[in-house]
Amino acid sequence: MHRIAALTALGLLALAAAPLLADDADHMLLPGDRLRTQLGAGDERHVAVAAIEGSAVTLQAKRIGRVGVEPSILVISPSGERLDLGKRLKRSRKRALAKKVPIDATGVWRVGVSAIAGGGDVELTVKVKTARKLKITGELADEDAIWETSLPALPGTQVSATVKSKGNPRFTPSIEILAPDGSVLLAPTKAPRPTAVLPDLGNYTIRVRGGPGTFRGLVSIAPPNTAGRSPAFVDVEALPDIVAVSPGVLQNDGVVNVLVEGVGFLPGQIVTISDGDRGLAQGAIGEFQPTEITSQLDLTGVPAGDYTIGVVTPFGNSVTAPGTVSVTNRPPALLLVSAPEIPAATALELTVTGRGLDPDCELLLRRRDDGFVLPLEISSRIGPTSIKADVVVPPFEVGEYDVITTDPAGESRTFHAPLQVVGFRSTPQSIFALSGASVYLAGNPRSAAVDSENDRILVALVVGARARFLLLDANTYSVLSSYNAPSSTFGHLHPKVAWDAVNQVWAMTWVRRGSGTDEAFVRVTAGDDLTDELSMTRLAIDNDISMCSVATNTATGGFVAVWDQYDNKDGAELKTQFIEPGVEPDLTQQSVLYSHEAGVIFDPVIAFKSDGLFVVAFVGADTTGFAYAVRRSVVHGDGTVATGSIILASSGDWFDLFQPELAVNPTDGSLLLVFSYVLETTFHPAYVALTGGLVNTNGSVTTLDASGKLPIGLIDSVVWSAERGEYVTAMSNVAGNVAIRRIDENGVMRPAYVLEEHEGYWGILYSGTESGEMGLIRTMDGLEDGRTNISRDEMEVRVGPLR
Repeated sequence: MHRIAALTALGLLALAAAPLLADDADHMLLPGDRLRTQLGAGDERHVAVAAIEGSAVTLQAKRIGRVGVEPSILVISPSGERLDLGKRLKRSRKRALAKKVPIDATGVWRVGVSAIAGGGDVELTVKVKTARKLKITGELADEDAIWETSLPALPGTQVSATVKSKGNPRFTPSIEILAPDGSVLLAPTKAPRPTAVLPDLGNYTIRVRGGPGTFRGLVSIAPPNTAGRSPAFVDVEALPDIVAVSPGVLQNDGVVNVLVEGVGFLPGQIVTISDGDRGLAQGAIGEFQPTEITSQLDLTGVPAGDYTIGVVTPFGNSVTAPGTVSVTNRPPALLLVSAPEIPAATALELTVTGRGLDPDCELLLRRRDDGFVLPLEISSRIGPTSIKADVVVPPFEVGEYDVITTDPAGESRTFHAPLQVVGFRSTPQSIFALSGASVYLAGNPRSAAVDSENDRILVALVVGARARFLLLDANTYSVLSSYNAPSSTFGHLHPKVAWDAVNQVWAMTWVRRGSGTDEAFVRVTAGDDLTDELSMTRLAIDNDISMCSVATNTATGGFVAVWDQYDNKDGAELKTQFIEPGVEPDLTQQSVLYSHEAGVIFDPVIAFKSDGLFVVAFVGADTTGFAYAVRRSVVHGDGTVATGSIILASSGDWFDLFQPELAVNPTDGSLLLVFSYVLETTFHPAYVALTGGLVNTNGSVTTLDASGKLPIGLIDSVVWSAERGEYVTAMSNVAGNVAIRRIDENGVMRPAYVLEEHEGYWGILYSGTESGEMGLIRTMDGLEDGRTNISRDEMEVRVGPLR
């Protein structure tokens, strides 16, 4: 559209949108008007119709002649909203009738007449019923008081008004009518029925004054006289004229702001971007001025290229801007990677989601510490927002991986460490082996401790029914020293170990089973030679002892041992003893943490927390004595009681409970407890692991298997991994594998692509305070094939560094 044409159209549109004078009535239709126009197939014409609030307008578009156009009607309010005519619109091939359309605002309404099919002459008729009389009544408080009411009116409406007092006191009221602009059209006069012609479309004001007292009056209304009128057809759908669009270069990474300059812009218009044949995006007008508008266009997924900006009116007419704008690819941006944590030696389909991922965009998975690149093959792309790739993680290539995208122009973006590969760092080594018949479950690791200063690991095993201890080089896993607990006809239970870095000594505990009598032992040795015995103490002898555990005070040195014991006379008791390296302990100084008249105390474990305090977790009874419970107590560094026993979790549905495990986060002294139970109602026991934060008050208890990935099995161990700042648990399952679960410092499960599993059982984790000092010790058959075969006649205990 040329500039002059646009300005002319803009003037007509402004005329239709503002209150019109009776002299301008040819620019709009009044009740009683008939207007003829010609339409071609698909044409749509828009005319202005004057309407007043509270009335109901009936519109009819009827073709002239027996054949020709098939008409339709639409109605637009003064605010630009298109009315849903619903059942009020009746159509046939010959005519369209919009019956009694309710008018809720005085002003210029727009009526569109379109040709659905065919072409030819159409006659539009406007009918309306308006009020002929307006009765008024009111009260004036004094002679200066003013009473007012509104009178919506069409241009050319004639009114006359009278008013008189009602009741006592008598007074002589006056009446006047004010135009929408406040000017007086009908002033007080002595004439009996003064008359005025209302020239504008709008809301007039009837004003009464002259009190005090009540009054009543009558306003007679004569609608505009349209007899003999031949209104001119003027299409009121004016189109804007676009002069410029900025910016000229847009990026396809999301929503962009566009400024369109020109004349003739109005609310209700829409800004579009198209390739000439189809629209690619559109946005409503934001900030509005008659000479410029702004709009937000979502260009996500729009290919790079040159496009046209246009403006579409509420009636579907459109104009385009001169020239084109360029859409360019933004350098790729990454938002999400589908597999945040992956076990090594895993094949997966990885999804990378972002913006600006071009069809030729390259994807790279690179390890942060040494630049190793994971092999991958891109399998599919979803526009510029998603890339799918098949990835096979080689064994032992663990670490943090950056995700890097590079587009054809060389622009790249790096998503730092969204992908974690976990598992063994290198091939695990055998530290103990058995062969021959019936070796399955004959050699099992039960606990481990680390001397990080001297790079040594002490491992406690049960070989057959005997406790065995191996001191390993933490780098080569070669055996530096070994010790076998004194033999026993009935074997040993639950050997435990601890390292005292202050005194450079090891502590080893075990329970020796006898015929109706058990014994709990603690042995302290030199740090570099397990045969260099510093002390050997029998802590207890009683009818039944299930476990003796030991932990060291990392701040001051020394050990605290804890064990359970039961006899028919005293019932069950949980006791502690302080062990000073090189000094035989005074066994009369034992402390009783908890007691029960029945033997419902077993499997105690202990961990040093902080501030000279140790935490003990054990299996006991609930307050009724009829249900299993997991309990905890806090003890001082000398073994005396700090706080009594509290219940962390209990249930009457538990058929059995198994040894709890504790790990401490040395940075803040917080602890994590894990334990397993079996439900009585299951034929094959379903072992479910729970975790709970341990402080001096009761911690919360949640499931360790929130994703439902863990198979049936038992918790073996839990440690704090300093390298990644997380708790790690190991669980032996009935599938002959050790399942690994990783928990962040807040007790929340880390998201994993699949369950991390390693062949074997009795998965004992160890961890030091330095980076990399974490490993897994397990028993398996001599063949690394993913499953421990109980029929093989070879068994090995293997250890390897774990990330």
